[in-house]
Amino acid sequence: MKGAGMTLIERILAKLQKVKQTGEHRWQACCPAHHDRNPSLSVTEGNDGRVLLHCFAGCSFEDICAALGLHLQDLFPGGGHGGTGAGQGRPTPVIRR
Repeated sequence: MKGAGMTLIERILAKLQKVKQTGEHRWQACCPAHHDRNPSLSVTEGNDGRVLLHCFAGCSFEDICAALGLHLQDLFPGGGHGGTGAGQGRPTPVIRR
């Protein structure tokens, strides 16, 4: 089963091209939302395990997720589920534009 045993960040990085680690918990890659010859997508793993995406060419967060076949909740450990009520126990999404 592909993806079994992989961490959230590993599963997302596996969907990207020309991935290069630029620091602790930080990577650059080609943005899948536009024709990108030089990596313009910043990928960061937050302290809580969430994955943050930012395209320096200006692609929207929604377009990046759609190109990867992902939804917002897919960028959070456990798929954004957890807690006992609406908004409880969930990290606050950070969308950088």
